[in-house]
Amino acid sequence: GKKEYCEQSAYMLGVRDMPYFGICDDIDPFFKQNYESGRTSTAGEY
Repeated sequence: GKKEYCEQSAYMLGVRDMPYFGICDDIDPFFKQNYESGRTSTAGEY
């Protein structure tokens, strides 16, 4: 369900490059921010 999905790590979703469709934004305003952080962390920008 949605609650279970939104309880997982947004950061890890981003790291795994899983699709995110914004469904958690109303529950957790920082979910997308954490997701984007996860995505960019694997881009090799050190």
